[in-house]
Amino acid sequence: MTLERRSLATLATTLATTMATTLATTLATTLATTLATALGTALTMAVLPVFLAWNSAASMNEAGIENLLKQMTLEEKIKLLGGNDFETFAIPRLQIPALKMTDGPLGVHFEKATAFPAGIAYAATFDPKLIGEMAVAMADETRTKGRHMLLGPCVNISRNPFGGRNFESYGEDPYLTGKIAEEWVRGVQSRNILTSVKHFAVNDQEYERMSIDVKVDSRALFEIHLPAFKRAIDAGAWSVMAAYNKVNGFYASENNELLNKILAHRGI
Repeated sequence: MTLERRSLATLATTLATTMATTLATTLATTLATTLATALGTALTMAVLPVFLAWNSAASMNEAGIENLLKQMTLEEKIKLLGGNDFETFAIPRLQIPALKMTDGPLGVHFEKATAFPAGIAYAATFDPKLIGEMAVAMADETRTKGRHMLLGPCVNISRNPFGGRNFESYGEDPYLTGKIAEEWVRGVQSRNILTSVKHFAVNDQEYERMSIDVKVDSRALFEIHLPAFKRAIDAGAWSVMAAYNKVNGFYASENNELLNKILAHRGI
């Protein structure tokens, strides 16, 4: 009996250790991928404009951005694509400070903070204006934490009812999702806190999200999956976060069709 108890205790300890190690590894990988994806997509679309806003010597326009880019070394440009936890690296010689981010769509995920309702819950109010007011409160709390950017809204469509992050987004209706995204972006950015509309695009399930290849035709893409992104961008969203998955054969963060032809040139 004693030997049996010892065996069970040993097995329990081994399982607990293995699970803890696996969880830590998974979280570290996910965090690294999220940062690289978000910053890689947003570098010239959002990060540098924000730095310009903080740099009194530069003007908030394309010429100012290009001027900074010309002054940056290759090493400095690459450095901006990474970061230290949820902050970019500063470039003191160009007066570029660290950009401090925090998740996310449900409010500040940094230290102790308010637990706002889940996205799918406040979408059920069908009241975008109310959600805009809530977004202002989220932004105010972001400022009190000394952060500059709130990583949201999450506008992926709830295509799969078992989607692991359906609670963050606003359901299966592209129109409602877009109207909420508009007010969320306006509310947060009214307090000079950046938003990052995500995840671009078709990131509608958690299972194998790092490797799955989503096959989607143009009509479904433009009628269902992209309208909310367009509304958020038209409302002034300062950045777009690329998705983890592949879309029609290519990872979203290096997808020429999504990033260049649709996002950059067509503006969705």
